[in-house]
Amino acid sequence: MGEDWQGRMELAYWCWCERYSGSFMEKQRLAVNARRAPFWRRLTALLYDALLVVACLMVVGFVMVAANAGERIAPRSPLFYVLQAEMLLTPLLFYVYFWTSQAQTLGMRAWRLVVMDENGQMLGVGRAMMRWGLAVLTCLPVGLGLWWALIDKQGRSLYDVLSKSRLFLVDKNPYS
Repeated sequence: MGEDWQGRMELAYWCWCERYSGSFMEKQRLAVNARRAPFWRRLTALLYDALLVVACLMVVGFVMVAANAGERIAPRSPLFYVLQAEMLLTPLLFYVYFWTSQAQTLGMRAWRLVVMDENGQMLGVGRAMMRWGLAVLTCLPVGLGLWWALIDKQGRSLYDVLSKSRLFLVDKNPYS
């Protein structure tokens, strides 16, 4: 792969910036050296995003309790199952929205990470949902899916390998 892969990622990322950031509409070439994301950046971005997801879950829980007239939601009640579904859908929607609309979550933006498919294109909704589902499944056994990036020669997590996506570190964040 080597330099050919590197060149494709530079071109793909440049095209993505041109498409999604008004400041690049003048076709200014962004000096980008898209390279694999270091493991520690993955972890810190994940921590940032976890804080945001927890905040979203708290808002969802607050709305559900308010909808129940401020009372505790009883187990096995219809509202309990709605709450369970919302608690599952909230992180899914968070990640799918950010991965498909901006190629990065807020935590990834702070650490200059972007996620793309293996061809350097932004993730579609289907691939983003698959990536999220695989991340949840592969990380259940002691985070195995995430720790996989330490042994993969290309630095990909197990869910990146299975969903055919990649996490890249870029020199300049397109939204800054």
